[in-house]
Amino acid sequence: MMSTSKNKPVDGQRALSDFLLELYSGVHASDESDFRAHMLERMSRLIGFDCAVWGGGQAEDRQVTDLAIIEHDPALLMNWQEVADQDGFCDLTLRRMGEAWTFDDVEGFRSSLAYHEHWRRFGVNQMMSVIAAEPMDGYVSFLGLCRESAPRRFSEDARALMTLL
Repeated sequence: MMSTSKNKPVDGQRALSDFLLELYSGVHASDESDFRAHMLERMSRLIGFDCAVWGGGQAEDRQVTDLAIIEHDPALLMNWQEVADQDGFCDLTLRRMGEAWTFDDVEGFRSSLAYHEHWRRFGVNQMMSVIAAEPMDGYVSFLGLCRESAPRRFSEDARALMTLL
């Protein structure tokens, strides 16, 4: 949808502005887990997904210590530890932090042990994820948006928006 005035944002710009305002103003207003779940719900209006995970942990040992999951079983990442050291998608997102990546960015990922023994078992056929690091202590925060129906890929616009967020 195009804008008719340079000062009037298009609907997508308005939704993004509202989201960012709520993100920045609400971060201190509520419990961290509640805040994450609420913002994931809001994010679903900007980028379509079926379920999502937002959390953090230590990059070195891939331990997830803080987690919010919406629209999925919490075991989604709790059981992930069984394949964490063999997850090529995690390898990519840890090597290339600050950028959004999808399962399709890892050659042969859908034939990997991590995909078959974990992600597929939990019904996750597509994921787009971004990781950001705290440089002082090895803590990383991650955001993963999942789609249960393959081959529904995330668009390049969704990837750019996720990288921005």
